[in-house]
Amino acid sequence: MDDDRQIRLWFQVFLSLCLAMIYIGTGQIGVVIVGLLLIPPLSFALPRVLDRVSSAGTFVIYGTGYSDPSYENRCYQDDMDKAKRLVREMRLHEAIWAYREIIQKAPKMCEARFKLARVYQMAGHLGLALHEYNRLRNLRDELGPNHVFVLESERAIEELRGMLPRRDDRESKPSKPDFEKRQ
Repeated sequence: MDDDRQIRLWFQVFLSLCLAMIYIGTGQIGVVIVGLLLIPPLSFALPRVLDRVSSAGTFVIYGTGYSDPSYENRCYQDDMDKAKRLVREMRLHEAIWAYREIIQKAPKMCEARFKLARVYQMAGHLGLALHEYNRLRNLRDELGPNHVFVLESERAIEELRGMLPRRDDRESKPSKPDFEKRQ
């Protein structure tokens, strides 16, 4: 059941009980009939009124710049803290899944993608790390050339390229059977 419908239902029950108490206390059926006629329209207006009151309260507390709470505002930092804890505990595969989940929920948040690339690198998944760093570097136009994640990604890409074997290096190395024949 959606929230608005549930609020309307409870409001109708509450007002019906109030009208029953008024009838029992006063015995005036006219008040009860008018009340019963007003309950349905009032119950449909109640969720909108509550939403307006909530928005006004949010405005009073947080000011004009506050937007509706989204994943980025509510749970993002909690999930990031959990993923960082997993990295500190060296539970790298669990941290990878945690960062992937964060990226799925908030794809525009670059910090999670950068941390995922770092964890891939720590776990020895250099190709995946390089892929994530390249995705961040490709956001240079959107984020700006001096954005910390763009600069760090470019530095990490250069570092990883030095660590990964090149195709011509792999082709020039003798295969294992050839190496064994020489000995």
